[in-house]
Parts: sequence; structure tokens; C-alpha cells
Amino acid sequence: MTGSSTIIVLGGPSAGKTVYLSVLYHHLWNGSDGMIMRAGSGAMHTELLGSVEALKRGTMPPATQALRPYEFELERNGQKYHLRCLDYPGELFRRVFFDLAIDSDEARELMRFCEDAAGVIVLADPASIVANSAELDYCLSNLFRFYQSRPVMPKFVFALTKRDENSELVGKHVAQFVMLHLPHSARLLGPGMRMMHFSSLAKTRTQVQLANVEVVKAPVEAMLQAIQQEQINWARQAVLRRASARDALVKAAWFLALFVTLLLSFLAGVYVRHVVELHRGATMSPGTGG
Repeated sequence: MTGSSTIIVLGGPSAGKTVYLSVLYHHLWNGSDGMIMRAGSGAMHTELLGSVEALKRGTMPPATQALRPYEFELERNGQKYHLRCLDYPGELFRRVFFDLAIDSDEARELMRFCEDAAGVIVLADPASIVANSAELDYCLSNLFRFYQSRPVMPKFVFALTKRDENSELVGKHVAQFVMLHLPHSARLLGPGMRMMHFSSLAKTRTQVQLANVEVVKAPVEAMLQAIQQEQINWARQAVLRRASARDALVKAAWFLALFVTLLLSFLAGVYVRHVVELHRGATMSPGTGG
């Protein structure tokens, strides 16, 4: 189990990372069912809440042009986590994980960002997946292979975004959609990977509304559950290891006691035989002298 408490958010092209973070922060800044989120700076706090007000007016954020780190403290029922997101242009993700070109400061920063994580939330736009499935499958499989090469594999949540726009495209079975369009990535992550289809917004023809808090925080909730289950499993294994060690110690002590008992019995027998032989020798010696 990794000692890290860091959760990172990654996203492919047009995944809606900025919108997701803004709406998530809007909902969790005041807390929801024991979960609260705090921005790493006052400027970031103001920016994210301002982005939500713009979204309510129907103004979507512009496409990301440069790297932008977001740092948060995420607290759930007293346990704290470090939530990080690096907003980056979609072409940088492609350059690093498709072209495998780590040849710029931005590419190296993205790789450093990916390194230390107990959990990874991957956001993906279903329409982009369908339009570029082979390319995205290659990118994501390289991302997952990168984590498989680490000493400890983090937990993953694969979250399809924009459900308000493409629910019919994905259908009711998210896993089938992912297996169909991203077969290599799905195979690398295995059947236990947590998948979902959600939306940060509820858009209609006339207005933009924020999605319900339970919907928006679903990827984070799933990740925290996965990490906490890992912690429970680790603690259970530690208890079993200690119990096994105690059992082994008890057995070793029992065998040692048995060995000592047998050894003492053997030595006592040798001593008794020696005393008897001496006694016999002493009683026989007068007869031999007459």
C-alpha cells in the first residue's frame, strides 16, 4: 500500500476538467455529507467560484492554452487528502502519451505531476473517444502502463463526462462502451476498475444548470471508497500477518519446551543409569577382593 494521500485528476481532450473542478469546488466548499474541499489559495478560490457564476450565465471557459496547476485539500469524515489537477492543452496529453515525447518543460511537468498518487481519476469525453478511439486507446494504455511500472499501482476511477449531452451515445452499460472503444486500456485496468458516466452540468436548450452535488462528486466518492477499502484490506492483512507470527511463535515455543523436556528426560535417564552402575560397582567390589 502506498503512503501517499494524493489524488490526481487527469483528462483527455475536451474532457471538461476546468468545468468539473469549478462545479465540484462550488458544491464542496461549504461541505456535503462530511466531505469538504479547500482551494490552495484565495486567488484560486475566487477564480473557481467566479467560473461557476459564468457557467450559470451560459459562458463556458475557453480552451486551455497553458499549464495550470490546481491544488486542494479534500477532507472526508476527518481524513484529509491532497487533490491535484493539472489543466493542460489537449495536444500536450497527446504529445506525451501518444508521441511519447518528453522533450519540453511542459511535458516533463506533466510526467512529474503523474508520479506520486494513491488514486487517479481519469476524465474522458465520450464523443472524443468515439471520434478518435484508436488514438485515445493508445494514449490511455501508455498512461496505465506508466503506473504499472511504479512500485505501487494506484487506484483508478474512469469517468466519462458530459452525460447531459451524450447519454444515448454511451447507453446504459458504461463498461461495454469502454471495452468497445478502448479495449487495450480496459484490459490493462482489469474488471475491477471503477467506471461511471456523469455530468458536471445539466444543460437544456435555454439554460445551463449545475448538476446535483451527488452526481458531481461521484468520481471523488468512488476514489475515496477505493482508497479506504485498500486501507482496510491492508490493515486486515497486517492483523493476519501478526496473528500468523504469534501462532508461529507459540508453535516454536511449544516445540522448544518439548525439546527441553525430552532433553532433560534423556539426561535424567543417563544420570540414573550412571548412578545405578556406580552402585552396582560399589556392591560388587568386596566380593572380588576375598
